[in-house]
Amino acid sequence: MNTEEVIKNRLQSKNKWSRSLVIFSLFLMLVTYGQSFTVGDIRYEIISSAEEMVMDYTGTATSVNISETVVSNGMEYTLTHIGTSAFQKGELVESVIIPNSVRSIRSNAFGWNP
Repeated sequence: MNTEEVIKNRLQSKNKWSRSLVIFSLFLMLVTYGQSFTVGDIRYEIISSAEEMVMDYTGTATSVNISETVVSNGMEYTLTHIGTSAFQKGELVESVIIPNSVRSIRSNAFGWNP
């Protein structure tokens, strides 16, 4: 095998590996999106490779401080949304500290609270 053939084979091998890695990454993202996890009294839903949304608060505290980032299964996610009815069950909640990373608060997120 001459040098040109060796280089060509290495490039083809590298391209196959790169395509496989891209396909695997896309699969992993599709499997992950929409999954939820709980940290403390807050349930989050993964909405992108680096973003999450508060879906539900189950605690009894009167004041809630939501972290800007949360780690789940070794991945760090940034809180960008508060979901619909996220704090409706937390009837005792009087205040919620929301990080600057939040871009949207969905309808009735705090609907049942006084």
